[in-house]
Amino acid sequence: MVSDRVAGIKIKAMGWKQKHGKWGLLPPVMLVLVLVAILYGQVLGHQFLHWDDIGFYIQNPMLYGFTAEHLWWIATSSGDGIWKPLTWLTFMVEFQLIPMDMPGLHLLVNPLIHAANAILLGLITRRVLALHGPLFMDAQRASWAAWLAAVLFAIHPVQVEAAAWLAGRKEVLCAFFYLLAVWGWLRWLVSSERRWFWLTVVFHVLAIVSKPMAVTVPGVLLILDMVARRPQPLWRLVLEKWPFAIISALIVPVAIWGQLAVDALPDTALVPPLVRYAQGVDSYLAYLAKGLLPLNVAPYYPALDVIDGWRLVAGTVVMLLLPALAWRDWYRGSRFWFFVIAWYLVVFSPVCGWLQVGAHRVADRYAYLPMVSVYIAMAVAVVRYGKPVVAALASAVMVMVLAWLGYQQVGLWKDDRSLWEFTVATQAPSAVIYNNLGSVRYDSGDYAGAAQAYRAAVALQPTAPLYRNLLLALQQSAQWENFLGYAQEASAAFPDDAFLYVQPGTGWIMLGEYDAALQFYDSLSAGAQQDTAVLWGRAYAFANLQRTPEALATLDQLLQLVPDHVGAQQLKSSLATHSASD
Repeated sequence: MVSDRVAGIKIKAMGWKQKHGKWGLLPPVMLVLVLVAILYGQVLGHQFLHWDDIGFYIQNPMLYGFTAEHLWWIATSSGDGIWKPLTWLTFMVEFQLIPMDMPGLHLLVNPLIHAANAILLGLITRRVLALHGPLFMDAQRASWAAWLAAVLFAIHPVQVEAAAWLAGRKEVLCAFFYLLAVWGWLRWLVSSERRWFWLTVVFHVLAIVSKPMAVTVPGVLLILDMVARRPQPLWRLVLEKWPFAIISALIVPVAIWGQLAVDALPDTALVPPLVRYAQGVDSYLAYLAKGLLPLNVAPYYPALDVIDGWRLVAGTVVMLLLPALAWRDWYRGSRFWFFVIAWYLVVFSPVCGWLQVGAHRVADRYAYLPMVSVYIAMAVAVVRYGKPVVAALASAVMVMVLAWLGYQQVGLWKDDRSLWEFTVATQAPSAVIYNNLGSVRYDSGDYAGAAQAYRAAVALQPTAPLYRNLLLALQQSAQWENFLGYAQEASAAFPDDAFLYVQPGTGWIMLGEYDAALQFYDSLSAGAQQDTAVLWGRAYAFANLQRTPEALATLDQLLQLVPDHVGAQQLKSSLATHSASD
């Protein structure tokens, strides 16, 4: 049972019902909405991406129709590796309301939630700054800094991935309820009314069923308690969070199960602890840097395979300095920088890279919520420590530059080709990036360009799937000499792969080297020689060498296995006709 006296805090400086001037909240809210409309209005002309959008959502039959089977699926499925039933449900509703031939309207939903998140952040930041009292920042500057932070959140390029990408729904939706939970807790701190406590619990549940990243909510609420200087002992403040702790504890194994279901958690032996530590500290450092200088923001950042010494040292120094600075701020009584640093460290912890997920190091969508405190720090640094004229000029320049960069970033998400060509140009070589670009080119009919991208992918990571993609692209672009070379490599590397093992024969046939093709087929095992592709290749080679009886006998074998093989039927008919005329 939660008592009305648990919060035990009444801070006049907080002024929950602060005045906002003649026009109230309308000007800053309208500014946020206008900026979001300018940046994200572009999505009305964008397309669904093959990168998760189409496979997991658009072509997912479970998201069409409110049947018992579909509802059970969204409640129990990990889908793309993340348990997120509320996110699935929003798509189910959306697909009923918006025609599927209007992708722009579907893509506009995330920016609308993003705008709501920015407005929530402005309101929350004003209350958090009020916790520090007028000696830290007067009401006018606090309001200025709060809404500047909201604007930065709305326009920053790092936020674009979650807001402009259909598959980013889980990020913006989770953030919406996460920020509502923070808002509810601030109300609880002021009013001590039980309804706000339990409403915050509800918001936590809604956030966590949107995306399990909301497991950090209990830590953030404790940070707010400490910033508000609640008089209760720490153990009592921790104990008070029992509903939130239970919710988070229950979701952790569910989140791990979701990742294991799609094999997204590699064997720890493949990612040694030192590499995971390096990725973690590098991630914390990288997003601090991207907050200040958001250049080359991309949808994919390859995981580290070699530890960069200076980045490891720099990251370690930063990871030591941040808690030290937070403690210094705490000791001196300010607690603002404690809040900024603690939020960043706690909220980012589930996705910083210490637990390797997939082949990427980090992703901008992971930073959607953690970067909140970075934007607040940037805004406060400009507004509090600068003279009014300088602060106003710096705010305007910062907003204009970031808005321009954000607008450019949103434009990259218009289609697959733009996105992956930019990523190839700006990121370290990666088999995943080259493979994605190859797939985009292949689907558009640019088979030569696809083969070029797949070659780069195979050079970095010679796996069976990448070899298959490369051979298909080389086949479609009729690059038979290259096809033969890579087919021989793949056949030798993957003798158990039924497709790759027999491809050299196809290469020899397409080069007109029929004797070489037959010699290759003869070298195969007895079992492989009964493969339909091998039988077809042998029949075709016999026919072109005018060894008609052998060709007909091989075709008979093939047709026994595949009676409706059109090519075999036509070749047999042609050979029989020629044989009769002879």
